[in-house]
Amino acid sequence: LDTLVVDDASSEVEWDARAFLWWEPKQLAVVPISDWNSSGALALRVKTDTKSAEIEQVARITHETRGFRSREILRSIVIRDDLWTLSGSYLQANDLDTLDRRAWLDIPS
Repeated sequence: LDTLVVDDASSEVEWDARAFLWWEPKQLAVVPISDWNSSGALALRVKTDTKSAEIEQVARITHETRGFRSREILRSIVIRDDLWTLSGSYLQANDLDTLDRRAWLDIPS
């Protein structure tokens, strides 16, 4: 097994397991994370073989601040070829292969 430690950070996964996403076809884990300077979600590739595992950070997905609404990512889901993330500001779609931002939808206040 492997461990990834992010110093001085917390995650909603610590108290709500539904905030964690595992997408088996891509061996991709998505974990919302916040620290003193930023918030977002870590996209992690989990490489496994029969004897060991390795966790590699492949992207940090962030949302822009919209007024006073939170940009802290709360949930993620895969729909077709997109990784969707939800914050208090909006929904954002990232390409599942490259994790580049494709589109976003404002959440009305």
